[in-house]
Amino acid sequence: MWENNMKKHISAKLAGNTLLTSLALLEVFHVLVLLEIAPYEIIWGGQIKDTSSLVVFEGIALILLLLFAIIVAIKIDYIKAKRLKKLANIGV
Repeated sequence: MWENNMKKHISAKLAGNTLLTSLALLEVFHVLVLLEIAPYEIIWGGQIKDTSSLVVFEGIALILLLLFAIIVAIKIDYIKAKRLKKLANIGV
């Protein structure tokens, strides 16, 4: 019964849009760190000691965030890819 009530409060589309917005904001933040506008000491648990490791770690972060955004976009049908639907389900 509780599960039915939750479906009335938030739709999958709204949840997907919220996730996409959050992921986009994270992408912007990581670009700011990559451009050294935001301090890189606050990310990756302080593991980054120089700019070469900054580029590697931020590249990984940007690629993963983009992958997550693509998975969410496929799930809420912003990207119409029937063949990738199963893969998106696995990704979620």
